[in-house]
Amino acid sequence: MLEKRTFDFVLVDDIYYKVDNSGRILYVSSSVKRVLGYDKEELIGLHLHELYVNPQNRAQNYKELDTSISNFTIEDLLKHKDGSHVFMSTNAHFVKDKAGNIIGIEGISRDITREYELKKRLSHNEKTYKAIFENSPSGIIYHDSKGVIIEANKAALNIFGVTKEQFIGFDLLRETSNEELKQAIDKSLKGGKSHFKGLYVSILAKKRMYLEVSFQAIKDEDENVIFIVASVDDQTATEKALKKLRKSKEDWKSIIDNMQNIFLQTDKDGNIIKVSPSVKDVAGYEMDEILGKMYLLCGLLQMTYNISENNI
Repeated sequence: MLEKRTFDFVLVDDIYYKVDNSGRILYVSSSVKRVLGYDKEELIGLHLHELYVNPQNRAQNYKELDTSISNFTIEDLLKHKDGSHVFMSTNAHFVKDKAGNIIGIEGISRDITREYELKKRLSHNEKTYKAIFENSPSGIIYHDSKGVIIEANKAALNIFGVTKEQFIGFDLLRETSNEELKQAIDKSLKGGKSHFKGLYVSILAKKRMYLEVSFQAIKDEDENVIFIVASVDDQTATEKALKKLRKSKEDWKSIIDNMQNIFLQTDKDGNIIKVSPSVKDVAGYEMDEILGKMYLLCGLLQMTYNISENNI
């Protein structure tokens, strides 16, 4: 092993230390000043657990160590002199005398606070993503780079009327007969964004539905497509309602176009915005002459009333 004094100029961001069996610090490199803010003379003679944010962790960690192993790694929070916390990763080993008895521990510790904070943020992001994924009212589907489904949330399973076991591994690109949907999937697999809206017939559930799907390719740093995220919304109920509305409008238009009396619709200022074709037969006006005008309104209403009276 290198002489202890060597560590004083070799180590910059790492700390070399040595403790006896009780945990009392026998030696620590001067790099401790840069990492934890202490002069090394302040720490000589202190017990190592005094630097731990949670001293019980230190005792538990070392208690559980297998004394037969040559090296071990421990990660924990240590106290900086300014009161802040520093997350350290320590690689160490037991020091033994000539008879093989353990007389202490020596090792090197490194500040991994940035990595620790990043892991915490990633963990938080993963939990947030998982909550969004699982509870989203929209269906979310992952396809691999060949178009095979590799993951789907509960909403997606409900939309397609399938179980997860049925859905995972399903090749939507190969199995679907809808050419527009195929083109949208194929475009996303080539790295682009794509969109599909239309009728889809589920092969697995034998179910017809109107879907709106947005595809987004996820790429690696080399711009290779890793997988595809698809957001799926079931528009079946909306499409049925629109179909009924269109039918209702068509029926209403047919009634207006074929009625004998005059039908009028005005805006809030009394301007005529809609009039039935019967206005020509009843009043002698072309529809274009009436629309947008107000001064004829009273006369037309009177005429309509009189006609209605005569028809009774």
